[in-house]
Amino acid sequence: MNKDEIQIILASSSPRRKELIKKLNLSYRIMIPHIDERLLDDYFFINKNNINIKEYPLKEAILKASSILSNYKLKENEILLTVDTAIVFNNKIYNKPKDKEEAFNTLKEFSSSNHECISGYQLIYKDKIIKKIVISKVYFNKLTSSLINKYLNEVNVLDKAGSYAIQDDKKYHLIKKIEGSYYNIVGFPLEEIKKDIDSLINE
Repeated sequence: MNKDEIQIILASSSPRRKELIKKLNLSYRIMIPHIDERLLDDYFFINKNNINIKEYPLKEAILKASSILSNYKLKENEILLTVDTAIVFNNKIYNKPKDKEEAFNTLKEFSSSNHECISGYQLIYKDKIIKKIVISKVYFNKLTSSLINKYLNEVNVLDKAGSYAIQDDKKYHLIKKIEGSYYNIVGFPLEEIKKDIDSLINE
């Protein structure tokens, strides 16, 4: 099928993913999945000794796809894309903080250390499915309490897993360096997704 005829269905409510999908230069539309993420959280907590925590985002992406496909049948020219990203430090997932105090404590933990940003995504096109996990590492500078407080007073982190966003960092310099995909840390491993979409279309 001609690439110009392809339409991506992005199953996400994330404003950052809605911006980044434009970089694929493909037609797209948004559909919002309806899943109870707490069920997956509970499943991983109960089985945490037997499950690789790095699989969590991919499991979440698969759930999102199931939610969409339970009410919608893909057309011949449509590719369903679902993505989830988790911040993992010391084998623990750091979700969106419930308040500034939790955000402060998280950033204190990340100070002078490194953590992983792990994205799982699934692509469905006709009878083909691609599932992938992408991992990037983020190294933090030593953060003073005053810097953390300044950051939390000026940046809304309550909608950000791990209590920070790499795209806000030019002013604050929380981050010392990264290893891997920048876009993966934002929550949308653009390079890998683009490569896999191309392979699906050209097969």
